[in-house]
Amino acid sequence: MMVDCTLYIGDNPLSNEVNKQNAEFAQLTTAEATYRSDGDIEKLIAAYEDVFITNKSTIVTQSRWFNFVDLYLKSGQNDKAWAWLNQLAVQHPDYMSKLRINDIKF
Repeated sequence: MMVDCTLYIGDNPLSNEVNKQNAEFAQLTTAEATYRSDGDIEKLIAAYEDVFITNKSTIVTQSRWFNFVDLYLKSGQNDKAWAWLNQLAVQHPDYMSKLRINDIKF
């Protein structure tokens, strides 16, 4: 039996998801670069919220998840940091040990 390993380009769910994730990575990377030059943490937080909360991104990137927590903490939004950690704990219980380490920051 031969398996068809053709890469489908165009309008298929996997290709669309990869394109969406690439755009989200680009959005966050651009926002982080802008933050390094202008220091506007609220604009950076808005970009993270757009990607992870508004668009419900499926990006699995622990470093950016925890950067999001740190941004909330730096801006004094502890309630939002705590809510984000709790959401991650529900959605990704396999990362629970790393999430608990971040709880110590509170």
